[in-house]
Amino acid sequence: MSFQHGISGLNSTSKALDSIANNIANTATVGYKAGSLRFQDLFNASRNANQVGGGTLVGKVHYNFDQGNIKATANPLDLAIGGNGFFLMTRPDGSVAYSRNGQFDLDRDGFIVNAGGDRLMGYGIDPLNPGVIQQGALPVPLQVPTVGMNPRATTELMISANLDARHATPTVTPFDPTDVESYNAVTSSQVFDSQGNPHTLSMFFVKNDANAWTMHFTLDGTALPDTRALTFATDGSLVTDPDPFAAPLTIPAAPGSALAGVNDLVLDLGGTRMSQWGSPFAVTGAVQDGYASGELTGLSVDAEGRILGIYSNGISNRALGQIQLATFRNPNGLTPIGGNLWTETFASGERVIGTPNTGLNGGIMSGMVEESNVNLTNELVDMITFQRNYQANAQSIRAQDQVLQTLVSLR
Repeated sequence: MSFQHGISGLNSTSKALDSIANNIANTATVGYKAGSLRFQDLFNASRNANQVGGGTLVGKVHYNFDQGNIKATANPLDLAIGGNGFFLMTRPDGSVAYSRNGQFDLDRDGFIVNAGGDRLMGYGIDPLNPGVIQQGALPVPLQVPTVGMNPRATTELMISANLDARHATPTVTPFDPTDVESYNAVTSSQVFDSQGNPHTLSMFFVKNDANAWTMHFTLDGTALPDTRALTFATDGSLVTDPDPFAAPLTIPAAPGSALAGVNDLVLDLGGTRMSQWGSPFAVTGAVQDGYASGELTGLSVDAEGRILGIYSNGISNRALGQIQLATFRNPNGLTPIGGNLWTETFASGERVIGTPNTGLNGGIMSGMVEESNVNLTNELVDMITFQRNYQANAQSIRAQDQVLQTLVSLR
């Protein structure tokens, strides 16, 4: 006679209740994955065909890695993974752990960290080419630069416009930017020199005959020596042989000139697209690649995990790094270490890392968090069930005790 069966049942059921209580306690823990116990029956090594089992024990803790509900927040650094993958985190001791909890903030040094101070990892930025992600490099802790953005001089300017084929030649000649009767149309674009100073480039269009126009330029109101001869075919398309925009626009910014304050500004007009149709003059595009200096005012994260800086100069897509995710052949082989973190083991298999929305990796949702996937209703029902199991195991011990008492009482 043995109390072993009931005792093993009490121990296992008690651990099951512990697991349920832990799940309930973490119902509001972001990224938490519900755990449940897998039980095994016990047999003696003799393998006697008539033997009775030796009770039960806990085989392992199984975690449910199904997607939790997604909840919106007001923090752009709150990140949820829509699908497979774990965030890579480097801990203060230098070890690497993995997490589904995407509640992040910036620390004093600009690193993206969780509540425990662990740093989010991914691709950094090429130190020689700001804004260029070093894809293919080893994961590094992601750090948002504390310095502002340097200015960039405009080097390329693209204008897309239609010139009204119905226009007559101007009544006043020669061209004078101050006399509206000497040109047919005008448009302006802001450009920047190498110090980030803004300048206004105006482009004037003068019709010469049915399919020929001349393009004149002023910078900050000062006429430039360059002109462009525009010739159109009968279908209104621009004749590009020779290409009127092949040569850059000359800016006479030498000392003593009216534009002496312009710093290193040479404009390539190669992307300009012009047409001449019988419809009103219209500018459909004006794109230039320069900007003034700016300070970081905010962050955003796209679905591919790129961290983008928002600057005071209007630039909102400056890459500051890219998140990497890890997947495992057997996520249940990972070992939980607390703080919403897991570590890799032999059972989990080696990690496979990549950027979000590639391979098996899910996408990133910014301003969102993945809630705990604990089903509170199921946990409460399971608690009642295991409570009954505990009582039943206690009853089996009581029955064994009564039988033993009967034997001891024999005279």
